[in-house]
Amino acid sequence: MDMADLSAFNIFAQFTCRVWHPTEKEHYAWSSTNLEAFEVDEKTKKNFTSEKVSLTLSEDLSTYTFTVSVNPKTVIDVSSSLISCS
Repeated sequence: MDMADLSAFNIFAQFTCRVWHPTEKEHYAWSSTNLEAFEVDEKTKKNFTSEKVSLTLSEDLSTYTFTVSVNPKTVIDVSSSLISCS
């Protein structure tokens, strides 16, 4: 049997999230969801999108924005900006 016949590749994306209350650790939400129709921006290689999930870098390369709405228990909309260290 040829080794090429034994190989198989599956490419998938999954979003896993756990969010908890800062003082009441027993109150938390957890979800793990397979993502459909995902892709990485072919031009920049810096942006990821799928159905109800996106991770994008601003054009000036200073801010990442992460948006997720795959599960009503774990909706996320966060931006993080670069700061100067000088």
